[in-house]
Amino acid sequence: MPARKLALLEKKPALNILMTLGRYEFLTADQVTTFLCAPTSRTMAIAFLTELTNAGYTTMLKLNDPSQPFGFTKGVWTLTKKGCDFVESLGVDAVTLPSQGPYGPSFLPHALAVASTGMTFERLAASHPRLDVLELRTERYLKRFAPRMEITYSAGREHLQTKQATYTPDALAHFTVDGARRVAAFEIDRGTEDPAKFRRKTAEILAWTGGPYKQTYGDSPMGVAVIVAPGPPRTSAPARRLELLMQWMRLELSALGKQNWGRIFYFRTADPAAYTRIDDDNPALSPEELFLTPRWLRLTDAAAQPLIGGLA
Repeated sequence: MPARKLALLEKKPALNILMTLGRYEFLTADQVTTFLCAPTSRTMAIAFLTELTNAGYTTMLKLNDPSQPFGFTKGVWTLTKKGCDFVESLGVDAVTLPSQGPYGPSFLPHALAVASTGMTFERLAASHPRLDVLELRTERYLKRFAPRMEITYSAGREHLQTKQATYTPDALAHFTVDGARRVAAFEIDRGTEDPAKFRRKTAEILAWTGGPYKQTYGDSPMGVAVIVAPGPPRTSAPARRLELLMQWMRLELSALGKQNWGRIFYFRTADPAAYTRIDDDNPALSPEELFLTPRWLRLTDAAAQPLIGGLA
């Protein structure tokens, strides 16, 4: 290996960027800066990303940013085959070669929202010693091990249907609070699923909870956290979308005779990017705001609650 490339890989920020890309697959410069560097060092983060790209370990994609005028694009970095091989050589088991494009218009925004959510959870743990993350995985890794299940669902039809399917959440955190094990399964909704699809997903989650989840995590308490994020143009506003999702879920649970399972679901509106942005005029929100403030709604309770109790 040339001395210049070896020197780059000996730098801790470069190694951290590669290992984090191995787990989250796609990252922006803001996410790298927030998670791995000091908040004032975005320029340094971009410099490392550029060096890694020039050395062939990463590649940069361009994502249209509808929040900016004149067709502005932002960079999204991901590992190359060479980058995956190097990170795997370090013993990181979560690495997968990123799915190859072309990507649909919703793919990268959703992947980045999932990454921001996972990173924000890890940042929360870093500032709360009583919270210990045992495992944090994203859908692409979890799909490797997802077994097929028999799913019974209604999805608004007159008679119940049965099918074989798999389910994996967008992200899953296995953690402890004061030594007590818990699990949070995250679903990031950007307004792209119709009522029938979301109701089928509800049935898939129920089957997963009673099957593969129980086999892996036993009796560890589990919550399904549905984050309703801003979506593409012409989708419902997040507040309205949240109302619709809760309504559709109630209908599906009722059709399946499993209303009591509503207790495991938590809903809130949030933009995951707001917790990893770098903007002097609009600073990033804290991890505590996302997970510890009482803004999560449940199907079985009138009052909003924090997602993780006992830490605030």
